[in-house]
Amino acid sequence: MQGIDIVDFHLHSKFSIPSSKDMTIQRMVEVAKLKGITILGSGDILLKSWSDMLESTLEFEKGFYYFDGFPIILTGEINLTFERYDRLKMFHIVLAFPDFDAVYEFKKCFKGANFDTIARPNIKMNPSEFLKKVKAINPDIQMILAHIFTPHFGILGAENNFKSLEEVFEEDVSEDVFLETGLSADPNMVFSVEELRKFVVISSSDAHSPSHIGREATCIKEAYSFKELFENLMERDSLFTLEDFPCLGKYYLDGHRSCKFKTNDFSIEKCPCCGKKLTKGVLHRVVELGGSTNYLSIQKFFNVIPLKDILAKVYKKNEVENVYFSLVNEFENEINVVLFADLDDLGYYLNDSALSTLKSIRENSLDFDCGYDGVYGKWKVLA
Repeated sequence: MQGIDIVDFHLHSKFSIPSSKDMTIQRMVEVAKLKGITILGSGDILLKSWSDMLESTLEFEKGFYYFDGFPIILTGEINLTFERYDRLKMFHIVLAFPDFDAVYEFKKCFKGANFDTIARPNIKMNPSEFLKKVKAINPDIQMILAHIFTPHFGILGAENNFKSLEEVFEEDVSEDVFLETGLSADPNMVFSVEELRKFVVISSSDAHSPSHIGREATCIKEAYSFKELFENLMERDSLFTLEDFPCLGKYYLDGHRSCKFKTNDFSIEKCPCCGKKLTKGVLHRVVELGGSTNYLSIQKFFNVIPLKDILAKVYKKNEVENVYFSLVNEFENEINVVLFADLDDLGYYLNDSALSTLKSIRENSLDFDCGYDGVYGKWKVLA
């Protein structure tokens, strides 16, 4: 039987602001194993201090870099800025590099960027020119358009206000890039926009702390090299993603954090409390682009909530760690516990309330206090 890999492409090292100092490669790998992630992005590979540390630590063998036997791919995020329609536009791109030589060639080609001082460097260039330049450096460098609908740094977010990806790149790029859902969207929302149905959609955690690793991830046929990993991503029939519930994402609804105001009424443009412009959320942007939340995704996905967050709803604080590790030790990893383990088997390790909560999550029987304007949402089990 064909095995699967569970990949978290997009995360950040301890050198990224505002990352936890625990985001060392050793700790990242330790947590990835607990979560059930089998291939991990390095994050921040364009930052010299982190890149130098990894190059002296990782070992290359048969298509992957390894830390203590765990496969790592070299990934880093950039902020692409450019002028369009007399305004400055910007969006984030996650780049995956086949090897350190490709990283060095990329940095040599974009000498003006601040690679030595910031984990997410700024590159000023027209998107179509950037795409061509990257492919000329090394055609195996892969591009993931990060959290595509988020308001400030998503390519289709409210601040950019583009109508399509073809408008941004001035050509069809469906064979050149992957799309990342982001925490406030899922594949249903992405594929409800007709233009986006030809793209492959992935999910990643965008983790800045160890506990967030794997909160979203991408599952593919087992891969034995960098090249095979991205080839397998193109096989949508066998691909599925793990998704946070979009309502919990911190940019789901329109709102104004300072006034604690949020709304799903898209006719409201200004905060009724102070009169300032609302931050337009992901749900609003999807609808503006012609989409809806009722579209049936052409890629399979599962909604997940981190296991410790589930346990914290039921157990006392000093009990959570013991219950967590008893589950992970018995069922191999967290993803198995949350999604796949038989509920009867889990009943030997969980009390009735925890088991009922987990069942409700699997059945999407939850009530949400939705996120907005940088504020994460909250969840509870339906009464």
